[in-house]
Amino acid sequence: MAPDGIIRLLVARDFNVEKALEMFKKWVNWRLEFNVDSIDPNSIKHLLTKETIILHGYDLQNRFCVVVRPRFHTPGKQTLEDLIRYGIYILEQATARTEARGSKQLSIIYDRTNMTRHNQDIQVMKFTLKFVSLL
Repeated sequence: MAPDGIIRLLVARDFNVEKALEMFKKWVNWRLEFNVDSIDPNSIKHLLTKETIILHGYDLQNRFCVVVRPRFHTPGKQTLEDLIRYGIYILEQATARTEARGSKQLSIIYDRTNMTRHNQDIQVMKFTLKFVSLL
């Protein structure tokens, strides 16, 4: 982790070193558990081409924008594990791009345009709960 990452952990835990270290350990364990550094885009190509989650430029505060468009989700066509790897891959890409521009934040846009009951999925709810806990 880069020095600015360590500073972010300290700030997030009010400069309590023990709590920041615990947060760091959880971050490392999370990256190991989900093999974040070895996610192959080819393994989730079927999700990348659907463009349910897309990378979409920068906002006025220089934050990279991630657009979530559930209307492109088809229930039962992918596993929960694939969805998690897909979300992690997209966020890793977005984070790298936003940090390259000197920003420390992302902008997430949840676009429900043309979403119907057909796109709703209990698996996605589980995914969302799991993914929010990862963040």
